[in-house]
Amino acid sequence: MQSERIQQHLLQPWRHARFIVALLVASFLVLLPLAYGQMSAIINGTVLDGAGAVIPGATVTVTNEATGENRDTVTNGEGFFVFPALLTGSYSLKIEAKGFKSFLQRAFR
Repeated sequence: MQSERIQQHLLQPWRHARFIVALLVASFLVLLPLAYGQMSAIINGTVLDGAGAVIPGATVTVTNEATGENRDTVTNGEGFFVFPALLTGSYSLKIEAKGFKSFLQRAFR
């Protein structure tokens, strides 16, 4: 009888350890989708000419090099553009404006 009490006393910390391990695993499984949700990127900028003046109305195209997916936008009155919620990866950026030479930047992250 005393040996059973000693054995139970020795095993008691392991019961807590199993509970802690189960809690950690459950927390990991719950938080994993939240971490996955942070896998997006934003590309933004301002289109300027050689003298540093903004270029409103320029067409900006971003292309995901892995998937070939394109998105287009037009710069606002301050020459600003934004592409929110992009998948992370390698992109090319093309800028076209009337009266200006096209600009192409490949393979940036």
